[in-house]
Amino acid sequence: MILLLDILKDDSLFCRIYIENTNKWIDGILTYVDLKKNVADIFLSARHFRSLLSEESNLIIKSLDSNQEFIFTGTLSKKVISIRKQSISLKIDEVVKFDNERLFERFHCSYPAIIKQLKDANPASGILVDISSGGILISSPTSYEPNTPVSLEIFFATERPITFVGRILRKTSNKIGFNYGIIIEEIDNENAISLNKLIENLVTDKKSILEEFKLFKRFKHSMYWVFVLLAALFVTLFLKSGL
Repeated sequence: MILLLDILKDDSLFCRIYIENTNKWIDGILTYVDLKKNVADIFLSARHFRSLLSEESNLIIKSLDSNQEFIFTGTLSKKVISIRKQSISLKIDEVVKFDNERLFERFHCSYPAIIKQLKDANPASGILVDISSGGILISSPTSYEPNTPVSLEIFFATERPITFVGRILRKTSNKIGFNYGIIIEEIDNENAISLNKLIENLVTDKKSILEEFKLFKRFKHSMYWVFVLLAALFVTLFLKSGL
């Protein structure tokens, strides 16, 4: 059984949202979860509301702390953008919990990739699912066994492919084939710099949404006290007028 306290130990948790019909990942803040009602609320940057999200969109939410990873799947049921709230509501279909075994912080993404067994001339297509300084998770329809050494090429929008050699640590099944947890074993200096640059950009994106969330909470708190003071002023004036 997955407990609510296992997911939100604080009042919020950074997450990544995969929008199925756009094949894109965006950053968010998980602010509320009710597993009895199968509902979760996620704070988003205002720019995403019109451009990417429509009601009934299929979403995957991945949140991660130092010990555990949670994956929510479901559909977008509501969008709210106002002074009090700036979030989407997810109607949860399923929640899965994993132990976080990665030594480095991981970042969920979706980029095309090529995977090939070192002594095999036939490459296979794949999708990079997440990345960290020490390894990657890649999805591919082609089957490889654990401990297989592989070469990889990861393709990003504005960069030449990042290439390196790794070894498959874990293999699990998915809808299109298999997920592979791969540790990076050989990478040259140029590709290591490109990998670090990519991760730095992902870190910057994470800091940006955390800062936006902090500013929104501060603004909401300030507006609350403005309303309280205005109400107090109105009551004072009303009482004086009645004297």
